[in-house]
Amino acid sequence: MFQPFDEATASTTDRAAWILCQIIDDDAPMRWTRYRFAAECIAKNKALMDLLKELGGHMTTSKTLAEALPEEMARVREVLGHYREIGPAGAIGAAFIEQDLRAADKAVMSGDVVAMLRSLETLKGIN
Repeated sequence: MFQPFDEATASTTDRAAWILCQIIDDDAPMRWTRYRFAAECIAKNKALMDLLKELGGHMTTSKTLAEALPEEMARVREVLGHYREIGPAGAIGAAFIEQDLRAADKAVMSGDVVAMLRSLETLKGIN
């Protein structure tokens, strides 16, 4: 049965269920009440609650794209140096990395947010 979610009147269990549903289910407005059992089970499990609190303490705040992309570009430039140190065996990898860095530079200079996001994801895959 569909039940609308109202944060102002929702119990703690219902608010937790709503959050769980948004994380797990792409149809949150229709099925959030199905997650009440999970919220209650989590709340009753002290060990799990302690782990979640610990995990929350280790999580850092998210970086903005304007912060993350230059940091990732700097990291990849260091990796590029290692590929160059290898010599001829690293030349092909270095060429691909240089191409990805040029694309990231172009995205930053143009202010194209979509291209910047693509570059960030591409650069994250470089090791």
